[in-house]
Amino acid sequence: MERLAHEFGDDIYKKTWVFRIRMYDVIKERLTKEAHARGMDPEQYITMRKKGWDENFEKSEVVMKRLLKEKFGLNYKEFLRVGI
Repeated sequence: MERLAHEFGDDIYKKTWVFRIRMYDVIKERLTKEAHARGMDPEQYITMRKKGWDENFEKSEVVMKRLLKEKFGLNYKEFLRVGI
């Protein structure tokens, strides 16, 4: 975030939102191929990866909430991302 803020200005913090990764068909296909290449059950592998992504999302939200409070005294996602 600091690198982005240096390049685009501090408002980038307010405009950045993290999103949960959704399991679209193309992603399932890629993960199924990865599972087969690793000799793993595709459903278990997909579940494991999805769990990791969800955990990373939760951690990212905590970090963003802390950053916005510390830098601007604002709540995360307080500003709409209209016009970006």
